[in-house]
Amino acid sequence: RRADETFSERRADENVRAQLRLSKTSTSAIPRLTRVYSRTRRKPPARPPLTVKDFKGKVDPDWCPGCGDFGILTALKQALVELSLRPHEVMVISGIGCSSNLPGYVSTYGMHTLHGRALAVATGAQLANHDLKIIITGGDGDGYGIGGNHFIHSMRRNVDLTYIVMN
Repeated sequence: RRADETFSERRADENVRAQLRLSKTSTSAIPRLTRVYSRTRRKPPARPPLTVKDFKGKVDPDWCPGCGDFGILTALKQALVELSLRPHEVMVISGIGCSSNLPGYVSTYGMHTLHGRALAVATGAQLANHDLKIIITGGDGDGYGIGGNHFIHSMRRNVDLTYIVMN
């Protein structure tokens, strides 16, 4: 024995030697231990399924009656449920306008940005966190007018984004 060897180091060496002796004398002991271990190992708890109600925001939409944005909001929530995405895995980003109030109506991460700059902000968010599913909403002015250059360059960069343009 070395003089500077600690008690725990000696104990660890003794355990290793005992396991080696066990494996030399009885080769069937190791598979048996593996089977026992695999039966006692805990599985992660199953995630309960989400519903559309889990994605309901804190604020109710204030769009005009009959507006098509209601249908888009409902379809977006249904798609998130069907994709089994959790609210913390999604970020909804928008610009300015009626359609761009959508991040407040969905219970996910959200951001209301400058007019026409939603794609630029979303690109930065996606590059910062690749695990987030980024969804951008905006009107035709956001997407094709003042934000037209961002639209073209986002396509050119091929960033993983989902862009919903409402007219």
